[in-house]
Amino acid sequence: MPGAKSPEQEQQEQENVRDIALTLQQLVEREEVTVKYILDRLYSIGTANILHHHIQVRSLHPVLRSIFWGSRPIARRVGMWWFQKNGATLITRWLHSLVAFEPEPDPPLQTIDIAAAQELDALRELNALPPATALTYRREMNLYRLEMAQLRSRVRMLAGCLVGAIALFGSSFFWLDYRLKPAASEFIQEQNLSDIRPITAPVSP
Repeated sequence: MPGAKSPEQEQQEQENVRDIALTLQQLVEREEVTVKYILDRLYSIGTANILHHHIQVRSLHPVLRSIFWGSRPIARRVGMWWFQKNGATLITRWLHSLVAFEPEPDPPLQTIDIAAAQELDALRELNALPPATALTYRREMNLYRLEMAQLRSRVRMLAGCLVGAIALFGSSFFWLDYRLKPAASEFIQEQNLSDIRPITAPVSP
């Protein structure tokens, strides 16, 4: 087949891809501070978009912002762990796709939109109904769509509250762990010092 790669070329390309992934992994481990800075900026963008696009109740925004801010250390740890595990591979795949120059696949054949066809059939049947029946049907459909929209809004609000509660619990756990570690280490040091008994020479009669 014209344009096909030989096994040697394919092997050399895979070796180059592995070298790129290894180099990127070393770069991620060496530039940990930079990666954490990027993850912090992404976390700020993501939380802001969650508030503006998925939380319709504006009065909850200040509370959720404080929760998101308190959970930032946990998000940084989780994000850093995930990026160290997957970041180099994902970046390598993206860079490889930029230089692959593979031939474009044939455009897919036009398919029939089943949902649009069903809606068109329903509209035809509606036009065939008596005017009074058609009006009642339209009212019921409008009421159904309104209820569905309200239900979706409530589900989004509940999902946001659930995320906020999880973030609050996580940030509280992290804060307690941060506050209790010094006290625990100080207590252990005091116990170790109290266990040491001073050695005194016996008094001669």
